[in-house]
Amino acid sequence: MTQSEIQRLIDSEQSTKKKKAPYKKPESVKQFEQYEFEQRYKGRNIPEAVKVRNQYRDDTSNNLTKLIIDYIKFKGGFSTRITSTGTYRNDIKKFVKSTQRKGMADIIAILKKENGEPLSLSIEVKIGKDVQSEHQKKIESEINEAGGKYMIAKNFDQFLFDFNRIIK
Repeated sequence: MTQSEIQRLIDSEQSTKKKKAPYKKPESVKQFEQYEFEQRYKGRNIPEAVKVRNQYRDDTSNNLTKLIIDYIKFKGGFSTRITSTGTYRNDIKKFVKSTQRKGMADIIAILKKENGEPLSLSIEVKIGKDVQSEHQKKIESEINEAGGKYMIAKNFDQFLFDFNRIIK
């Protein structure tokens, strides 16, 4: 194959791929950014020039996870990210698997419902075509049977809708 034939093949391959639409930040994310900024500096005598605005997005798992964790924190709840990544042990020169149960949700939260009852909430973040594994479905079932709540968050708008329904 000549160099020009290879280049034509590469060009035709690239032109058939769908280009991803640029990210358009939802109004709910913009509103939370503003709310978080106002609350962080409320009652503090800090010059405007040094105030920093957190930027949030909901288009990747990491971004949506951080957004949800911060939102729950500002609602007065506790939330943390659960990671199942193993660790490299330098002493034995090996990568050691995590002891975390397979299928645990990405976020664990504890907060109060509107009536004051405590609520244990597990949130699995799924972006795009990502779907629950069988392990995650089993964990969801166990959490619900134990009296906790489990939800799947695909974007911030959908998370807010389900979250507000759960805490009522």
